[in-house]
Amino acid sequence: MAKRLLGMGDPDFSFAMPSGQDTVIMPEEVFFIEDSDAELDGRSLGDPVRLETNPTIGGVPLPTRPTFVLGEAHMETTDPEEYRRTREQAQQAVASSSTATIESGTE
Repeated sequence: MAKRLLGMGDPDFSFAMPSGQDTVIMPEEVFFIEDSDAELDGRSLGDPVRLETNPTIGGVPLPTRPTFVLGEAHMETTDPEEYRRTREQAQQAVASSSTATIESGTE
């Protein structure tokens, strides 16, 4: 769909990051950039262009036309220690959020 209907080339929404993490991008809103002004050290960087082939970052193909995407990205955490630490932080954030809601509801 991205290639035929949106003219975005062959972007990949499911790929492995350079870190090795499996990643899935789920776009919710897509905005095509038709016009923009950008300067670097006082010099114009030119107008947005549509490319013939997909540019890449770390081997991940990006859209061929200037695009701004809002949505979600999900990555697999492959390091067991990072997974434990992240899960613990998320649980603490939920617990403190729940406590703040309960405390503010009783005032």
